[in-house]
Amino acid sequence: MAGFWQGLYRRGGDAFTLPAANENLTAAWPHVAAAVARPGRRANVLVPLCGRTHDLAWLASRCAAGERGGERGGVVVGVEAAGEALRLWGSDHGGLDLVAEEGDDLTVYRALRWPNLYLVHSDIFAVTTATFGGVGFDMVWDRGGASVMATTRRRQFAH
Repeated sequence: MAGFWQGLYRRGGDAFTLPAANENLTAAWPHVAAAVARPGRRANVLVPLCGRTHDLAWLASRCAAGERGGERGGVVVGVEAAGEALRLWGSDHGGLDLVAEEGDDLTVYRALRWPNLYLVHSDIFAVTTATFGGVGFDMVWDRGGASVMATTRRRQFAH
């Protein structure tokens, strides 16, 4: 399935990629951020099947360390099986820095403009909490990835 998405991004067929952060996310964020807030730190957010969404940069800017002293920033992690989507995202947003590679199955990048934003090139079903160095996530933002997933995999994805 990753091959299909890889080809789609190569052909420029990702018309579903919005030109800016999703309006539903930006409208709901104040409520969501308040609901997942923890004293002294911002939220950690997982974005599975992220493609080249602008939501990643928007979330990273909201989860970065606060201007007030003593507040620890949160991380944003996008996971995508189509490496071409991540390459295009990096091109659109100022570049990516290679952080780690584990064979052909997992590559981790950090966004150059947002040091709290990581992009993971891997099958979403192959990653575990160990992949993220034990980071726990306060929320998951999935704008529509589950809708294109085989129905037989959706239950596994939800857990």
